[in-house]
Amino acid sequence: MIIREGKKFLPHKSCEERPLVHVFIIQESMRLDALQAAVEAISSSITSMHPDIYVCILTYSHRIGMYRYDDGGR
Repeated sequence: MIIREGKKFLPHKSCEERPLVHVFIIQESMRLDALQAAVEAISSSITSMHPDIYVCILTYSHRIGMYRYDDGGR
């Protein structure tokens, strides 16, 4: 973290240095068959992504959950 004149700044990174992040949002309270189809589609798309891409899955219903996808170094 860079501190200039008492203010904190994050170091600037160019677009090439920033990781790509994909965020998926899932509504958990949808019908079970629709939820299963959504999970299958997201799982399929995640496995075909480049290994340097970060994935964040947000779920919501009566609560909010946040999950970070990590396949253990694929």
